Amino acid sequence: VSRVPFGHASREVMRMRTLEDFKSLEAPVLDVGCGDGLFWELLTDFNLTDKSSLSGLFGIDMNEHEVKLAKEALKNSGGRFEVADITGEFKNHTLQEFKGSFKTVIANSSLEHIPDLNNTLDNIKKLMSPKGTFILFVPAHSWTNTLWLTRFLNKFSTRLGGLYEGWINGFFQHYHLYPFHLWELLLKDKGFDSISITGLGSKSGNRLYEKWLPLAFPAFIFKAIFNRYPTFVLSAIKQKCLAFEKKFIQDVDEGEILHEDLMNNDIVEYCIICKSV
Repeated sequence: VSRVPFGHASREVMRMRTLEDFKSLEAPVLDVGCGDGLFWELLTDFNLTDKSSLSGLFGIDMNEHEVKLAKEALKNSGGRFEVADITGEFKNHTLQEFKGSFKTVIANSSLEHIPDLNNTLDNIKKLMSPKGTFILFVPAHSWTNTLWLTRFLNKFSTRLGGLYEGWINGFFQHYHLYPFHLWELLLKDKGFDSISITGLGSKSGNRLYEKWLPLAFPAFIFKAIFNRYPTFVLSAIKQKCLAFEKKFIQDVDEGEILHEDLMNNDIVEYCIICKSV
């Protein structure tokens, strides 16, 4: 919570809860869009993996500074983190030697930020072993409808509501916002099967996210300029505010944030798990 915007942290917690059933991830593992390595630190906190034994992990990201942070945060883990473009070719990259070998690939809220989704999915498929597992978290196509301000603006004009939604998705660089059945069709077309989709979200979590959303915008701008979030400003405040988010914590513990009914109005993300044919 202290390292990232509060709303972002709440979404990460929901993703960790979704992965609890896995207990462990089969190595070797490729993390597409690994960022600063926070995901793997959280997996350690949730006892889903051993931070001191990530020798089968290969994390890639296009942002050189993020990769540097990941290497520093997990320097004793045994994991590898390198700069790579998942949409390109790997002829002169270390990934070339791993083609067809990754048993698990994770894309934790990264694919929606990549304009060239077609080449991305093709390359992921090439890097995976037969019957390998592909886990991806993506925003639900109508996630902004869970925001109170969107619904408020829509009462006066759907154009105003749509303008607000477009601005938010533009700010967060969401290139791909598809309904769950379209994601299923895309993955089947790329050679994946055994596709299962779970919806993530709850009223308590969505309220928490929107409550802290105004502070998230300057935090992201700060990071764009200084390559880090302004944790020194709000860390203590956020820790104290956790005491007032008992309902969200309870929803996470009891699994109330997970939905098999993908038409549930509280869903903000999809967790999609499939197999490489």
